[in-house]
Amino acid sequence: MSEAAERAAAQVLNAAQSASGYIREAAVRQLTAMPDDIAVPALAVRAADWVPGVRRLAREDLRRRFDRDPEAVLLAAPAALALSRREQGAWLVDRTMILLAQLDDTALRRALASEQVSVRRVALDLVAASGRVSTDTLVALAERDPDTRIRDRAAVTVFGRPAAEGDVRRFLRSRAAGLRAHAIAVLADACDLDPARVGLLDKTSRVRSAARAALQKAGESPAPHYRRALTTGVALPVALIGLGETGSPDDASFARPLLEHPTPRVRSAALRCLSALGAAGTGTLMPFLTDPAPGVVSCAARLLLPSARDLALHDLQALLDAAQPAPTRRAALRLLVARDRETRLLADLALTADLLLGERARDDLRTFVDQDLPRSYLRLDPDQLDAARAHLAQDTHGLTGRGESALRSAIGLPPVEEPEPEPNILLVTRIGGVLRRFDGRSNRR
Repeated sequence: MSEAAERAAAQVLNAAQSASGYIREAAVRQLTAMPDDIAVPALAVRAADWVPGVRRLAREDLRRRFDRDPEAVLLAAPAALALSRREQGAWLVDRTMILLAQLDDTALRRALASEQVSVRRVALDLVAASGRVSTDTLVALAERDPDTRIRDRAAVTVFGRPAAEGDVRRFLRSRAAGLRAHAIAVLADACDLDPARVGLLDKTSRVRSAARAALQKAGESPAPHYRRALTTGVALPVALIGLGETGSPDDASFARPLLEHPTPRVRSAALRCLSALGAAGTGTLMPFLTDPAPGVVSCAARLLLPSARDLALHDLQALLDAAQPAPTRRAALRLLVARDRETRLLADLALTADLLLGERARDDLRTFVDQDLPRSYLRLDPDQLDAARAHLAQDTHGLTGRGESALRSAIGLPPVEEPEPEPNILLVTRIGGVLRRFDGRSNRR
């Protein structure tokens, strides 16, 4: 297509989106002479137009194109599915579903490779019901499609087909977690529990969950397998997480020694395991806020959040010191903000000028003033009130005038004294002239 033709087509497509029904109708008449790849998507939108004349023209041309080439429905399908809930959208959706079901296998495979998620979902539902695509195609969808719903649907469809045990076993090595989980369940139903025992150490929680369910259904506890893995040093992070999900408080002795493991992932997993077992108090978690690995610090802070109110204030404030590493200071601010309203306010105000945490503190302070302050009742003691007054006087908080006034009012400080506006000399002069003229008229009378 030449450059002039492209410009002309772009003008027609823009006109088809006009607010004027007359312009849209004229654009649809021009679209009827254009090729499918340009016209069909635009006509699909206009087929649900609220103006009857525009709608009729678009539907007539789409019907003609579909009769000539049924595969043109692939071009209309994205718009048809997107507009299905419109008052006039049912016409094209019905025809799209009928035509998609009538496509040959090659065209259906193209639909399964569409860039539009909605088209791939509909196409997969059609082929799953009819069995018109190979198992290898479904496996490829289950392993590589970016949409979770499609991956799961493809995996379910694969295992809904008759398959030999060897076919099921090959899915144990699949990249798709859904296929591995389904394979473990199918083999467990066939009294083969070895894949489930191996699946207990899978990196994906979905597979581990399927493996645990299969073993528990057969009356076998998963916890001993995790204890054995920790004893032998196999897949330590996964084994720790699994033991936390299936063990008892007595199993804390397996996880506690691994808090000193040189690998950060293992230390984080040990913290999570102890927390899940109810054996990680604040005394265990607090030292890890200064861990050299940022991931461990973040994990410890996340586990401490539910008990932030019980943490010693001076300990958290000490972690805000500029000499502390950046992850530690961020974690301390996160916990201070979660502690209580008064602590959150003072921590944000104190850090608004900080080079590392200032932006985060100002953002949280604005959120607090705009969203939480109207629903909060603040109780500041005299020392806290003096600290708030001193921080507000620095003018680094980034609040609007209205926000600062609301905050001052909420904590009992006087409002900001605004300077009196300077008089407008020109306005005063003109008003004085008017008054003099009015006074002169009064005297003449």
